[in-house]
Amino acid sequence: MNFLANLRYTARQVAKNPAFFVVAVAALALGIGANTAIFSAVEAVLLKPLPYGQPDRLVIVWEDMSFLGFANNTPAPANYLDWQAQNHVFTDMAATRFTTASLTGDGQPEQLSGKKVTPNFFDVLGVQPIVGRPFTAEEDKAQSPVVVLGYDVWRRRFGDDEAIVGRTIRMNEVQTKVVGVMPRGFFFGDRKNSDYWVPMAFTPAQWARRQSHFLTVVARMKPAVTKQQAQKDMERVAVDLQKQYPESNAKLGAVVVPIREDFAGDSRSGLLVLQVASVSVLLIACSNLANLLLARSAGRRREIAVRLALGASRWQIASQFLVVGGWRVSRAVGRADVLERVWAAGAGTGQRWIHDERPGASLHRRDLDSSGNVVRIRAGPACHQGAAARVVERRRTRRRIARGIAAARCASGRSICVGVRAAGVRRADDPDHLEPAETSARISGGSSPDDGYSAAGEEI
Repeated sequence: MNFLANLRYTARQVAKNPAFFVVAVAALALGIGANTAIFSAVEAVLLKPLPYGQPDRLVIVWEDMSFLGFANNTPAPANYLDWQAQNHVFTDMAATRFTTASLTGDGQPEQLSGKKVTPNFFDVLGVQPIVGRPFTAEEDKAQSPVVVLGYDVWRRRFGDDEAIVGRTIRMNEVQTKVVGVMPRGFFFGDRKNSDYWVPMAFTPAQWARRQSHFLTVVARMKPAVTKQQAQKDMERVAVDLQKQYPESNAKLGAVVVPIREDFAGDSRSGLLVLQVASVSVLLIACSNLANLLLARSAGRRREIAVRLALGASRWQIASQFLVVGGWRVSRAVGRADVLERVWAAGAGTGQRWIHDERPGASLHRRDLDSSGNVVRIRAGPACHQGAAARVVERRRTRRRIARGIAAARCASGRSICVGVRAAGVRRADDPDHLEPAETSARISGGSSPDDGYSAAGEEI
């Protein structure tokens, strides 16, 4: 039996029972759509590897100002320098702050969002540019106008041209030299603010400020150091600073947070609850659909029994079910994709799905890519429930046919009388006289009574 015949059979079944297929596709689409949308967020926040070298060794260090209601507050520049000099648990610490720039020339003007970073920023994260180099401490100290571009800006604005390194571009009306391009997918804190990176370029007076709190500090723990040990050491440093600078650092502590945990923020528990709920909805939808399939297959028991009795193989019967089920799943996945996009758009009229007041702790729709894991989440449960329903019904039919096909004889010419009963044939000698539990089918010319198909399911 060829695939095209199965497709024609599927089309006839859909036309014959449109209501059943609409209900089946709608149930799967709702379950798969909700589950896919939530899993996309879970994967982006909790599962997708961070684009750093050994990310499990990276932590974010915040100021603890709980006495003012800010448990994780941005550090002051002077406190960052003291932390860097007095800690015993980090190989190095780097600082960043948010910035923007207007890119003009070489096309339409464009507003870019990026970061000012200390020269050791890329070394701390364990990532280097794919083209060119990072800026140096000398360039930072001299406040040289240099920039490292993000991959998306490089590709969108300059067409992947490696010759951009060494050229100057106009940023905030200043001719700025491009020294490098970061790898695709690289970000820190917030993917939205990853268009470019420039030197921090602070003066000594700016580094000495303790009353202004605006930095984000990332640190890499030494190989043998745990998060708890790092927390205790930073608490020691904070206590020393409280004694040394009582006016600015009184009651001021330090908090060490693993970078994955900081990136997820308070959304972790909420995402997990939503994921469990969406999986439950999908399982309920699959269970209901499996029951519908079993009920519908039970209604076709006679047709299947006759086809098997007339010589159709189990694979020919199963292939029809597989094509019908595959069509249903493909339609449901397509509807689920639409529902996922509608859910994404409705999750916020702006850009944010998950919002956190801390800098760089918001998840955007552009972060949620449909990877292979998401595709498997979409189609896997639906395929499994359909296959399970078919296996159950096939086993039931096999048992019935093994017990029920007791007699088949030629009546005259090409007329065939087949007596089939669910629990055995009592009157095999007279196929026109069957008990109430039996079924009878009279087929002329060896053809099936259903939809003009032969026993094997071929069109006649």
